[in-house]
Amino acid sequence: MANEERAERIVEYHRGESEEEYYREVGDDAVYDEITWENFEPFLPRQGWILDAGGGAGVWSRKMIETRNCSVALLDITGELLKTAKNRIRRDKLGERIEVLRGDIRSVPHPDMSFDFVLSGAGYLLENR
Repeated sequence: MANEERAERIVEYHRGESEEEYYREVGDDAVYDEITWENFEPFLPRQGWILDAGGGAGVWSRKMIETRNCSVALLDITGELLKTAKNRIRRDKLGERIEVLRGDIRSVPHPDMSFDFVLSGAGYLLENR
């Protein structure tokens, strides 16, 4: 399967989530959020630059900003989720601390080794779907 076709299948897969993610905030699914946060929070740097790859609507980007002295590059391939993220970032006046990027992990417009931490929530290859 060509890379462009694979990317389009991923976008299509996530389009259905965009409506649900529009309304999702940290705390909406308390058990999931607590388990997720407890599993990656100990590894987060106290300060620095974090890449949130596959970050969708920015739920975890915003949580990291709230709890750390950091900046976040929020990367996702799904335009609808990024539109939601941008609206929330604008609403909460976080634009100086969260950079929103559209693309996949292969298209990060920053040099290798730029980030102090990489959080990757994108685990969908869709090879056999």
